[in-house]
Amino acid sequence: MERIPGCLHCIMAILTALLWQPVHPTIVTTDGREIFIDGEKFFMRGMAYSPAPIGQYPKYQQPLGDFFTPEYAEIYTRDLLLLKGMGCNSVRLYASFENEANHTHFLDTAYENGIYVQMSLELGTSHESPVETEEDREVIYDRIRQLVRAYKDHPAVLLWILGNEINGGWNSFYRDLGGGVALLEFVEQMCVTALEEDPHHPTTTCFAEIPAEDLQSMYNWQYTPAATWAIASRDYAPSMQLITFNLYRGNSFGDIFNEIAYVYERPLLMLEWGMDSWDAKNNEGMEETQASYLADLWNELEDNQPISSGGAVMAYQDEWWKGDCPAHACPPCTYSSDFDAAECPDEDPWTQSPCGYNQAAFPDSCSDEEHYGIFATERRGYGPDTLVPKPAYYTLCELWTGAECSAPSDDLLSPVWEDSAAPDTGRTLTNSSKHTALYATSAGTSKWRGGSLLTGLTGPATWALWSCAVMAGMPPVDAAPSTAATTLLLLAAMITQATSAAAAASVEGHRLLVDGEDFFVKGVVYRPVLPSEDPDRNPPYGDYYTREYSERYAEHLKDIHLMGANLVHTEEWALEADHGHFLDAAASYDLKVMPTFWMGDAVATPLATTQDRDYVLSSLRNAVRREQHSAILMWAVGVDMNANWTSYLQQSFGGEVRSLFSFINAMCEAVRAEGHLCCVPLADADFLGQYPVHKLKLPGWVEAAEESGLMTALDVWGANVDRGGTFDDLFGEFAAVSARPLLITKFQSDAYDSAEASESAELQAAGIDLLFDEIWMNTWANPDASGEAVCAGGIVNSFSDAWHMGGTASAASATCPEYSSSAQSACGHLGGMDDNYTSVEYLGLFAWREDDKGDFEIEAREAYDHLQAVWREIGQWEDQTQSNERFTTANILVFVFTFPAGVLVLLYLYRWFSPQIMQEKVEQLLQPPTPNRIDIEKKIEPLFQNVELPNTPLGENQDAVSPATAASHSADNSHDAFQSSSSTTY
Repeated sequence: MERIPGCLHCIMAILTALLWQPVHPTIVTTDGREIFIDGEKFFMRGMAYSPAPIGQYPKYQQPLGDFFTPEYAEIYTRDLLLLKGMGCNSVRLYASFENEANHTHFLDTAYENGIYVQMSLELGTSHESPVETEEDREVIYDRIRQLVRAYKDHPAVLLWILGNEINGGWNSFYRDLGGGVALLEFVEQMCVTALEEDPHHPTTTCFAEIPAEDLQSMYNWQYTPAATWAIASRDYAPSMQLITFNLYRGNSFGDIFNEIAYVYERPLLMLEWGMDSWDAKNNEGMEETQASYLADLWNELEDNQPISSGGAVMAYQDEWWKGDCPAHACPPCTYSSDFDAAECPDEDPWTQSPCGYNQAAFPDSCSDEEHYGIFATERRGYGPDTLVPKPAYYTLCELWTGAECSAPSDDLLSPVWEDSAAPDTGRTLTNSSKHTALYATSAGTSKWRGGSLLTGLTGPATWALWSCAVMAGMPPVDAAPSTAATTLLLLAAMITQATSAAAAASVEGHRLLVDGEDFFVKGVVYRPVLPSEDPDRNPPYGDYYTREYSERYAEHLKDIHLMGANLVHTEEWALEADHGHFLDAAASYDLKVMPTFWMGDAVATPLATTQDRDYVLSSLRNAVRREQHSAILMWAVGVDMNANWTSYLQQSFGGEVRSLFSFINAMCEAVRAEGHLCCVPLADADFLGQYPVHKLKLPGWVEAAEESGLMTALDVWGANVDRGGTFDDLFGEFAAVSARPLLITKFQSDAYDSAEASESAELQAAGIDLLFDEIWMNTWANPDASGEAVCAGGIVNSFSDAWHMGGTASAASATCPEYSSSAQSACGHLGGMDDNYTSVEYLGLFAWREDDKGDFEIEAREAYDHLQAVWREIGQWEDQTQSNERFTTANILVFVFTFPAGVLVLLYLYRWFSPQIMQEKVEQLLQPPTPNRIDIEKKIEPLFQNVELPNTPLGENQDAVSPATAASHSADNSHDAFQSSSSTTY
């Protein structure tokens, strides 16, 4: 495995200790009913901010609502500018920053725009975050510790919200904890846990206005539900430093301020308030009414100071996924014959629905969840969704700024994210990519763009780039660096490229090569789903290839290597996740990886319009570009797109085979543009085209595609084949129609004998033997091959049994389909080996076996042993389990170039010994980088040409202070620039 030498880590450690400036968090306090930031009174002009793009389903789809990492910078950078322009000073988020992703750039950007962030611990429901036992609750307390510890020192942090609507019956915390008192005691312990880590920011939870009979009875029914929760919080959660509500009472908060003032002496925030813009009675918009309601509500918040400390309006933009709740059937709200209540709930995030629930305080008696935004959204094929300001935007803008507000420019509402030097890549460059380091030194661009840690800590190579550049006299951003700095920057780029470059794979005729040598694929479909896990319905939705699952895949990759395999084929590869650790682990065992750009079917990933297709191609480019690693052999795209079960040909291309081929080729062009080979795995399905072909099933599709002349970017044909114990004449028919390599991307045999109704490892092993024998007899890698030399290898399906797969229709059992993932079923489909049936939950080379403690371990079946005996004899297999830290050429190169770099660093450290010089360098270091997608600062003025921007307060009557400005202030300035090391990624 290619790794950075230890000496570089030593140098980085020295640099960190010498250069890192103490962090100065914002100090947020409460005094009576008021909130203060660094001693200045703060009144919240907040926004509920959840920028889910159209088509995203945050509850179940990665990144699970976390659109606050650099991959989404084009969205939040635009949005935070808009929010700043309308006078907003705080955003409420609905995603926990609990993963290893980098959120520092989002927080930096918010702070630079004078916007504080309400940090959330999202608990979901008691099913997602169990609370019944002390052990369950300790898990939550530990989550709080880690979250607070990671971000407490960032000056953008305003407060900690530990749970949303925690008292709502729909999330079951009240029930599972045994009532209101126990719930508040749990809240108290959460607040204590947070305060132990961070005494400088208030803690709270958010209540819904829901009655609690036990609490109201305890207080003799003297108070309204909201006031009851307030007085009970005072008594049972004293560490909660302010109280917050999600309150929807129409165009007035009613008597809530007097209700709370009577029983609670701490600050009050309304963290959700507002109204939707859809009239469910008349089936039309009511945007002016929405604006009027928001104006009335905001005026009440302002007029009721100091009891009120402001709040966050619901919501920034329309959210097209929120009509999915079973309660959103709208029967009491629907009076128009144009709308059929049977359409609700609506689970399609690609369409905007009027689905909602009864809300008597609204004009139409209905809360339409997908229409709460002050911005409407319109879909685009590339880039962020277009925003369309509603009247509510102008109303709030004028109330919050005290000035007349006109429309923001089209460049901001519908931005084009590109760079003139690299128009197709500017949108997606990140520090984790090899291309970023190289792009940072390309002609016509800033030599430091993408090369700074300040937009995201991304590993040892970037540390070297950044630290050495500063030592060499790094100038301000976009100025010409010194020769020494440029040399060291190129050095770091070389290190990055040595450890992360794409594999040098190529094809020659039917042959597949790596580094000029024949490469015969001995692969395994790797999808390590444990019993009881359901990747189709629950996180991480099949993406078990992130560091969180490293303990699982580390052992599995070792087993795959020991069987003689040289490739793992992954399926659900989340586009936004970091898979670097998995790729490193694979490389350490000499395993190549073939990731899949997973699309599902025509419903999951529509391709019917040009915008649809542009969006998919953009997503594919982003995915391939961010995964530049030597372990990646090629990418699989367009999986089973020819099959009737994916419906692409019929639904997206109107039955036009040439249109389907043209789009698949466009995907391959996107892959090849990033330096990778492209494989298209087709289903071995009947040809559905309009014109005749001479071959049946998969060869017929290949014949039509090759004759079309459209497949100019395709490298390797893939075949997902299940014909039982033989491929029939697949190889001969393929040889007659294509000169490209054929890779069997899926061959399989199950370990269940349906005739005997019992597990049969022998049956599976016999089937695998037959199939691989045919692959071996039809490849150029076998000097004794008797068939066609067209096959580049095969990938067996799969590594382990998948207990969640029994939901398919079954012809053999009345108990099928069977949807439980907690028990293994024999469900499957016709076809297969001697029993003429494939039991899809028994396809693993490894079975899951439960031990005495209830834990599951894998157990190898005979098929594993059979393949091991054959595969170890094919190619130059070496056991890497004893020592996978080999001293390779790349290691030597890194050492040779790093050692003199270290000497230079030490020399420059000597120059820094003067305190005056040290101070100058630190101030220079803290200059913020230009975001690597667009020069935002140059665009602020034209974006708000007609808007009189206020001085955005960081406290009452205090101008916004950017990190760049703050760095030049005195050391006691509480808004000093901040760059955190807590978000370092591997």
